Amino acid sequence: MDTNHAREWPPTEAARTNPTDNRLALTSAEARSLLGVGRRKLNEMLLTGEIPGFRIGRHWRVPVDGLLAWMDQNTKGGRR
Repeated sequence: MDTNHAREWPPTEAARTNPTDNRLALTSAEARSLLGVGRRKLNEMLLTGEIPGFRIGRHWRVPVDGLLAWMDQNTKGGRR
């Protein structure tokens, strides 16, 4: 078994606070939490292609790199 991709259990505090560490894709729930949007809004964004995503069966996954790139492109201004 390839242990390079094994997850620690129970998850470390860092893994609980930063779900993007060592992950290629997020669940829709994780993406909603990071974006601060509801289920309907995230589904709308995924279905229209506003943010990148793909399905595994009936479940959406959001690529971490794609989401971070989308956030960079759509962030206006910055901290004041």
